Amino acid sequence: MKKKSLHRNYIFPHLLLLIICTAAIMVAFFPYSFGAYDEFASEVLNITHLPAFAIFTLTLFFSLSRRFGNWRYLITIIISIVLAIAIEWIQARIGRDASWQDVAFDATGITLALCGVYLWQKTDKTSLHVSYIFFSLCVIALLSYPVAIKGYSIYWQKQQFPILGNFENEMDLYSWHPQGGKPDNPTRIELWKNSETGNQALRIITGQGDWGGVSFLAYDEDWSNFKYFSLDVFNPDTQPFRFFIRIDDSDKRAIESYKHRFNHLQMIHPGMNKIRIPIHTIVIRPKSRNLNIRSIRRLILYLEENAPSRIFYIDNIRLE
Repeated sequence: MKKKSLHRNYIFPHLLLLIICTAAIMVAFFPYSFGAYDEFASEVLNITHLPAFAIFTLTLFFSLSRRFGNWRYLITIIISIVLAIAIEWIQARIGRDASWQDVAFDATGITLALCGVYLWQKTDKTSLHVSYIFFSLCVIALLSYPVAIKGYSIYWQKQQFPILGNFENEMDLYSWHPQGGKPDNPTRIELWKNSETGNQALRIITGQGDWGGVSFLAYDEDWSNFKYFSLDVFNPDTQPFRFFIRIDDSDKRAIESYKHRFNHLQMIHPGMNKIRIPIHTIVIRPKSRNLNIRSIRRLILYLEENAPSRIFYIDNIRLE
């Protein structure tokens, strides 16, 4: 009976290690797609590096023979770090994104796991165990916070539909993102409050360079039940400027080719400009096909190539 128990105790961690490695290979090296949620899913998967490598580290540590003594810690660290770097190295060569941030998450998981093992093996003090657990949970919460906020912002954005942006809440800044300009002079955005009306708008300061403006990820929203896409643009300058509206559906060709998306040029005159575009026009405008209005992926508002730095305001972006 004792031999069977020892054999079982020896086999189980090795079998678990094999299962974990197989799962890690499938997640790390096999292509996956979450459609409009690819960016968010990637951030979630980045966070899972921490618990995944913590579990892998624990399994590896207890798979090593006790005759290695304290060398088990060093062996486990070396193998785990080499594996973390190897995964990113291979990903960079098979079309996936490699990231040192992922390695940092891996290293955090490795450190927390081995510190826990060492603490439990060296002391029976409950206060130290509780402190370790509290510290680990704080680290995980701190690293997970940006992803949690991103997830909530997606939920909040869905709740606002068919309003795409009225900028009365700071959560709008998680949905609208600056783009364009130059590395040393990028586009910046901020909420701006009208002192007379008390209403807020999005203030855009484009960087001098290419395609300065803002982008909005629509998460494949269905616009088919509406008649118009509308927005307000305020130009505080005395000169008009050229303003472009781009709308992509979920077809990847919309990203790759100008002919497969909606493109609209609008002259923005001094003062308030109210823009109202029929949904039917958005559907039929692409030169190569009709836009899939039931699955809108992205909205981009921007200036022309090599435009000078400019300040303007957008508000009341909505479907009617």
